[in-house]
Amino acid sequence: SRRSALALLALRLSLLLRPSRGGLVKPSISMDPVGEVSWGQELRITCSTAAELLEKTFILQKISGSFRETQISASRAATFNISKVNLDHDGLYLCNYEKTVSGQTFISPLSDLLNVTGKKNFRAYFSLHTFNPCAIQGTLTLGFGSFRPARPPVGNPKCRKSQIGRKNKQQICLGQQYIKCPI
Repeated sequence: SRRSALALLALRLSLLLRPSRGGLVKPSISMDPVGEVSWGQELRITCSTAAELLEKTFILQKISGSFRETQISASRAATFNISKVNLDHDGLYLCNYEKTVSGQTFISPLSDLLNVTGKKNFRAYFSLHTFNPCAIQGTLTLGFGSFRPARPPVGNPKCRKSQIGRKNKQQICLGQQYIKCPI
């Protein structure tokens, strides 16, 4: 999007105005798991380089927003952990690293962009959001991830005792897969 492009341009310009790159190589960026990540799942983003430097500071940034994390590492890589992915983590990420020698800071080129896309896990989504199906008049059919209006069933629902739950005067019948709300 235009906003992401402008944010990336501003970031690149700010890095150009900083001290020399000192021959540092462009880092690579990867994520585990690969592909879409379910909300609530752990995500690990790794920034790595082929450079043989003793100690460097890796920086992970999100293009839009204020997400920025740093990690000092003596190895060729740093892994950034996001313990529970949510909607705020969706977006484009990049990384680079810095090395300070004799008081002068050298900055690597930016990595390629990494696109992080989260997907809703129905169970996690349902537990985080409350929904009163009785706020919509009539009988509703339970769907996966959404509630769809349905025609009222013919006759009264017959549920076994173990399948009936009562909460706020509403009857939930798991066997019939519909909710009958009071009128």
